[in-house]
Amino acid sequence: VYKRQYQRRVHGDIVHATCSDDNFALVACDGIFENGFNNEQVTQFLATQLATGSEITEIVVSLLDEALRRGSKDNITAMLIQFKEGSSITPTRQFLPGPFFKTKPHAFWKAYVEMAKLAGVTMGKCMELRFERIQQELAHPSPNQNVELLHEELEQYGDGPDETLVGDTRTDWFEKLISRWQREVFGGCGSDDDSD
Repeated sequence: VYKRQYQRRVHGDIVHATCSDDNFALVACDGIFENGFNNEQVTQFLATQLATGSEITEIVVSLLDEALRRGSKDNITAMLIQFKEGSSITPTRQFLPGPFFKTKPHAFWKAYVEMAKLAGVTMGKCMELRFERIQQELAHPSPNQNVELLHEELEQYGDGPDETLVGDTRTDWFEKLISRWQREVFGGCGSDDDSD
């Protein structure tokens, strides 16, 4: 009902442009541009990141991280489009779980569980991927990386899994960890399958 009250027609501007392979376009929601992260700054940020030769997925993640670092409280979604010849590019699907703090409210946990399910992974596997990503980011922090926050997130994992654990045994360590966190935070209610 609320949204229907405020529905209105949107009229977009149609622009025709000739693009070179070093041009790019960003389709993003307004959460990216909160707190003074204006069009020019976002464009410069992306141009700088693209010049490093980083994977486009990593560049978009760094853009989202930068918007959060600047204090965006709105939802943030972005799609970066490059105008390069792409016949030699093999499409890939990459799941990069974002920051996770076990003390977040139940709604955060629920959204995170749903995100993991959409990616086709368990919460344990999701936490394993996140643990590895934190370590990578700490080993090679970007100039705008909040290293203190990464250390704070990493502390939740204690000493981490034993280095001898591999494969499913290693993932199982993270499955047990997430179950323990749920008991600590929610008093024993639910596992990643019944956290609705």
